[in-house]
Amino acid sequence: MSEFEKANEIYFRLGSIYKQQRKAELSLECFRWMPDKPPSPLTEIHIWFQISHVHEQQGNFNQAKDTYERVLSENPTHAKVLQQLGGLHCREGRSFYNPQEAAGQESFSDTDVLLANLRLILRSAQ
Repeated sequence: MSEFEKANEIYFRLGSIYKQQRKAELSLECFRWMPDKPPSPLTEIHIWFQISHVHEQQGNFNQAKDTYERVLSENPTHAKVLQQLGGLHCREGRSFYNPQEAAGQESFSDTDVLLANLRLILRSAQ
């Protein structure tokens, strides 16, 4: 493993630790350092998911939505991103609040939303 690869691994691990400690700015600094050069076996998508999740933890839902959508542009069936994005669409008071879009149907209940999200996850796992 080269020094460069070791540095990427260290930045990823530090970013993950800071995320768990809710030190968002430090976490983002680590993850932003490497999106196009993640440590093996991770991909750029893994890094963008982590960045999205930090934004979501901070309550920066619009930024979280934008970065989750960036992941979906590369992998439209990414199950965890679809789940997180569905949850964001169901948060009242957000500019993009749209439970119909999260559920993928006109009328819905909490059970309908849950089932729709599960269907998406199962479909992407196949």
